[in-house]
Amino acid sequence: NTYLDAGWDFVDETSNGTCNFWTMQEVGYPGLAVFFGYHPTEPNGSGTFNDPYVLMDANDLGFIFYSPGAHYRLEADIDLSGITWSMAVVSWFEGTFEGNDHVISNLHIKGGDYLGLFGQLDSGASISNLSLEAVDIDGTGDYVGGLVGFNRSTLTSCYSTGTVSGNDYVGGLVGYNGNTLTSCDSSGIVNGNDYVGGLVGRNSSDITISYSSANVTGSGKVGGLAGENSGRITTCCSDGIVSGDWYIGGLAGKNVATIKTSYSTSTVTGNRTVGGFVGRNDYRSRIFNSYSTGLVIGNMTVGGFVGRNFRDIYSCYWDMETSGQTISDGGEGKTTAEMQTAGTFLEAGWDFMFENANGTEDIWWIFEDMSYPRLWWELIPIE
Repeated sequence: NTYLDAGWDFVDETSNGTCNFWTMQEVGYPGLAVFFGYHPTEPNGSGTFNDPYVLMDANDLGFIFYSPGAHYRLEADIDLSGITWSMAVVSWFEGTFEGNDHVISNLHIKGGDYLGLFGQLDSGASISNLSLEAVDIDGTGDYVGGLVGFNRSTLTSCYSTGTVSGNDYVGGLVGYNGNTLTSCDSSGIVNGNDYVGGLVGRNSSDITISYSSANVTGSGKVGGLAGENSGRITTCCSDGIVSGDWYIGGLAGKNVATIKTSYSTSTVTGNRTVGGFVGRNDYRSRIFNSYSTGLVIGNMTVGGFVGRNFRDIYSCYWDMETSGQTISDGGEGKTTAEMQTAGTFLEAGWDFMFENANGTEDIWWIFEDMSYPRLWWELIPIE
């Protein structure tokens, strides 16, 4: 009980997890189970790409710890009620995990840092078609997310809903994102200190065709989608409540890279450097293979080549009415009526269904004068 009360995961108990790290000897101290004859039960399958391990319950999830480079496929919804993990269910992973459109629900973690269903995902990993519902993750450290704390893998068609809290680098889906994230979303409540976002705490890679409706609270670098973006955010949106102290934005708290064809309708409040779309935009567009020989005379913002080099935010908008903000360090403010009009976005080159002038990928759709643009994978099926 000395150790169980502290959240240690023992063989023959599941309240603290199903990885079964420890075993208690009849005489002596706890021992690492694998050195005392413990062999985890393998799920069905062989763990190869063509014959992945088949996951059916919480015990199968615990097995992943012992073979983090294998391939897995979820074949049933899994309810983790009654288990409180003190660390990520899978602390480190470099294999593939096919969620198969199933749901893992009621994940409860109370621990330090690198928390989520996965603590850290290596660059060789990929997670797809996985849903997490009613997560409750309470971290005291950094890199905390509903799905993964620190990500270097590709994430496709994943979502998380529930409550996620930590210190720095906290996101509803991912704490820190360092690889491609596509067609993902999050909702619920996200709390942290610095680098706090509804979907991602900090992004240094690519986020595309994704959104967040989470309510986000932090201190600095707080955003409805990402707390800070130093990568590329393309074709994304956010809708929630964003609040904090400094560098607070409806979509991103701080941007030092590229954001394109995205919008925010988030309610935004803060004390310093607050914007309806972006709180602070520090990016300067790169200029190559150019020169000037002109004579330049002026008083303010003067340069021999460029007086001011504008930031890399293109064709982006925020709702001034819902946000409560009339200014932003990037993006263009619109009224609610304008934000619910397809023409606003078509004129900026957004690719909508039922038009070909802006492309044929059909990324967005809209109920004219009734709703904001929605992403293609959110399309309501017609009966």
